[in-house]
Amino acid sequence: MINQKILENVGDMAKQYHSASPYPHIVIDNFLWENVLESCLEEMINYDDYCSHGDTSMSKVQMNKFFFPSGNDDYTLEQMKENAPFVHSTLCYLQSNPALSFLSSLTGIENLQGDDIFLGAGAHKVTNGGKLAIHTDFNQNWNTNLYRRINLLLYMNKNWKEEYGGELELWNTDLSSCAKKIMPIFNRVVIFTTFNKSYHGHPTPMILPENIARYSMALYYYTKEPPVNENVEWRPVTWQMVE
Repeated sequence: MINQKILENVGDMAKQYHSASPYPHIVIDNFLWENVLESCLEEMINYDDYCSHGDTSMSKVQMNKFFFPSGNDDYTLEQMKENAPFVHSTLCYLQSNPALSFLSSLTGIENLQGDDIFLGAGAHKVTNGGKLAIHTDFNQNWNTNLYRRINLLLYMNKNWKEEYGGELELWNTDLSSCAKKIMPIFNRVVIFTTFNKSYHGHPTPMILPENIARYSMALYYYTKEPPVNENVEWRPVTWQMVE
């Protein structure tokens, strides 16, 4: 499913990845076969079983975010398989051996593993007023005890307009400022190394017309061994209230 030209140029992309600022990352357009992604987007728009945290205490850091599966039970995973088969197949492909091989070549991180229940990952939908505060992610999967190493965010939004907002922001490791903003356009993927200072989010509430939402898929990749020079103690999502 990955665009053949991307696979052929992974060596040059690896150089871009490691030299990127504010931390190792890459933005790639036309990442997957477009016809597959078209089917995924249709399923995501029509899906009726999105989950949400439903916790008002989260309103300062996260608003109007919905997702599937829940990452906590088999029921929502089975619902996704039945009602969004293209989404499920695409998520599974992005954890398959060919995809893991590509990601290892890109990032230099060997022996990557996926997560069969998509803890915190999967298909995401954010509606009008939605936001996600700048944060760093949990560093260890509490179901598998594997160490989180890479995020892959695949955007699904056609005809996205700048005035909507919703750009992914990558912040400097000292939180002094936003270093990069990335529009969440259709078939654009952002891949980055996760560590205790990989600050990111889309913190400004979006202004969206009726019937428009921000769609994406998220995959997280792990290794059995922790990254070198990282604290191996479990770290939860760490929110940063920055402007």
